[in-house]
Amino acid sequence: MRSRVGAAQKGKRWLAGRQMQDTCHFVRSVLSSMQTIAAIERLRYGV
Repeated sequence: MRSRVGAAQKGKRWLAGRQMQDTCHFVRSVLSSMQTIAAIERLRYGV
């Protein structure tokens, strides 16, 4: 029983880590896409 509880806690911790990684990846992709859009606008409008 105790080992099952430990496994559940480990799974929760792993899930939380996964969510953190996904969030970081999402933020990074959004930032990079914003930079790409800004670069395209600079090229288009010559700003």
